[in-house]
Amino acid sequence: VALLWNAEKFRAVDAALIRRGPFDATVAGASRHNQVYAIVPLQIKDTEKCVVVAATHLKAKKGAFHDRMRLAQAVQLRRLAEETADALKEKGWDDVTILMLGDFNSEPSDPSVKSILSQKEGEEGSSTWGFQTTYPLETETNLYTTWKTRKGGTVRRTIDYIFHGSEENKGEDDGRGMRCTHFLSVPKDEEVEEGGLPGFRYPSDHLLIAAKFHY
Repeated sequence: VALLWNAEKFRAVDAALIRRGPFDATVAGASRHNQVYAIVPLQIKDTEKCVVVAATHLKAKKGAFHDRMRLAQAVQLRRLAEETADALKEKGWDDVTILMLGDFNSEPSDPSVKSILSQKEGEEGSSTWGFQTTYPLETETNLYTTWKTRKGGTVRRTIDYIFHGSEENKGEDDGRGMRCTHFLSVPKDEEVEEGGLPGFRYPSDHLLIAAKFHY
């Protein structure tokens, strides 16, 4: 997992709040996790705005055990990102938002994705954050981020995401918060080589996803 940013437009703030490492495996009943995350708070230069960016690659494979691992990892990622944003606010940063992105190895209906999008009550002394997906999961029926053929057959599904969030009651309506203005469309069926991904046109088994935000 890597996080890269344009140093002319952003700067990392407070090295003590940069977090990276493997997930806590014990909450899912595993001995260890190979999956990792990286969380970096970035200031938009010449503004008082901060974006907490969290990137990850969750557990692969199917089955109930792996579903529990992915759910535990997604819950941890959201909690750590929210804690980082709350810590920034305690240090005086008033306008803070969160981006979470990566390969979640989970479809939109899976518990790990729902745990990111669910609304929850904030603990005493903490903020309440709400998240939404950059890509229209409910209305875009042809959306996919991987399409590959393996020994078990052909699989086409959405498992990569960009989630953006803001504090409850502090969003687009009051001029704060992050709003997606553009997102990169996925190739049409006829643009993908026979056999799916990877191929000579697109040498990866995952599609590039990207978005532009107004903040």
